[in-house]
This record gives sequence, structure tokens and C-alpha cells, in this order.
Amino acid sequence: PPFGDDFYGDDDGGNVVPGAIPPQELGALQALYNATDGANWNWDEDVRRFGPIWNFTQSDPAPCTIGQEWQGLLCTCEAGSRSCTINGLS
Repeated sequence: PPFGDDFYGDDDGGNVVPGAIPPQELGALQALYNATDGANWNWDEDVRRFGPIWNFTQSDPAPCTIGQEWQGLLCTCEAGSRSCTINGLS
């Protein structure tokens, strides 16, 4: 994956990154985005309602941050856990 295996759940300083997903899932999202010309998908401009556009340029992307899930992602984050998973795309 484009992000190191140590990414999952921390910011390399041991701080929890809310909304982090396993590196394999993040890599799969980026592969899907790149293979299907994600930069030209029909993104909704109302990011307050639909969430942010996918952004892989952040140093610690966290697509499942509660209340800020990336557009089109259906995430599950377990209470008390440092991790989230993607359950679907829409």
C-alpha cells in the first residue's frame, strides 16, 4: 500500500488517528480511485452534508472519521477501538 504498515491507527508519534482504516483498505480505495479516474467522478460540492472528497495527499488520511466520512463510503468504527472498516460504497 502507499502508506506504511505503521500508519494504521497512529500518526507515527503514537497518537491515535480517528477514522483510520487498515492500510490494505486504504490501498484498495486508492487503486479504485486511480483506475476509475476518481478525480473526475461526480463529487457533491455540499461537503457538510455528503462528506469530503477523497484525498490521498494527506499525511494521515482517515476516510472514516465520524461525521467526516469521505463521500460514498459506509464505515463502521467500533467504540473504544482505534480502527474502522469500510462496509460499502455508494
